[in-house]
Amino acid sequence: MPRSVDLFEEAGAKYIVPVGEHCDGFAMYDSKITRWKATEMGPKKDIVGLIFDEAKKRGLKVGMSSHFAYGWHWWTYKEKFETMNPELKDFYWTKHDRWEPASKEWVKHWYERSMDMMTQYKPDLFWFDLGFSEPAYEEYRKKFIANYYNQGLKNNQEVVLNYKNIKWRPVPDGAAVLDIESGKLDRIREEAWQTDMSLGGWRWGYTDDYQMREAGAYINDLIDIVSKNGCLLLNVAPNKHGVIPEDQQAILREIGAWLKINGEGIYKTRPFTVFGQGPTNAVMKLHGNMHDKGFTSDDVRYTKKGKIYMLLF
Repeated sequence: MPRSVDLFEEAGAKYIVPVGEHCDGFAMYDSKITRWKATEMGPKKDIVGLIFDEAKKRGLKVGMSSHFAYGWHWWTYKEKFETMNPELKDFYWTKHDRWEPASKEWVKHWYERSMDMMTQYKPDLFWFDLGFSEPAYEEYRKKFIANYYNQGLKNNQEVVLNYKNIKWRPVPDGAAVLDIESGKLDRIREEAWQTDMSLGGWRWGYTDDYQMREAGAYINDLIDIVSKNGCLLLNVAPNKHGVIPEDQQAILREIGAWLKINGEGIYKTRPFTVFGQGPTNAVMKLHGNMHDKGFTSDDVRYTKKGKIYMLLF
């Protein structure tokens, strides 16, 4: 784990967000709520806790992602499928129509798990996937947000909450930070926002045919995002041994090398009056990156921090 966090720091990262639990609900932390967790199965390690410890040693901000709310829509329930095994009910839950609203019991369970992560690890950032934004979560969503922000105040800790829904916002602007998965904005947003994207495009976990772009393409995305008041959360995919493959490492190091030279125009900057000039702009929607045209040498982006920075592609 130290080598991975060293790599993130070398890449120029200022915050790290390990997956707490994905949609299946397998906890990568030492959950007090579920038996399905990495401390008891698989690696038998507190993966999140190890990353937190290493990040804090280096003065990096560290968060957690929770995809569990969307888990209600995750499984298929058919006769003879493992999802129908009553002995595994605590993992697959109970049979329901995939797209019906989440039950009160499920949402309460999501809340308890989220509170467990919050109180144990005290993350600087909490990232929530789709599901969190749905109307069924409103009561417990408000409770969780209040508890998270109050815990931050109590601990004198600045905290950030990400939600992922560009069309329907579950909280007022300014109360949390919008995240756009694999997409960007086509304009400056007054409130801070974030793009999360993967080195592997559609692939978020490791595969043998994990395909990446050149490092310059991710740098161009970073420039465009920052010029519009956004941040970039870039996903990497360790292999089954928990090792980040060399080709991914090489791209991260190239990004870091660029930031060592040009980071003055990225870190702690704010948007200029206009985000830029040139023929290319982002497609503003979820997964919009899949429809983007590449930036050209005619494109320019601006940021400011006392003085104006012109960033060329």
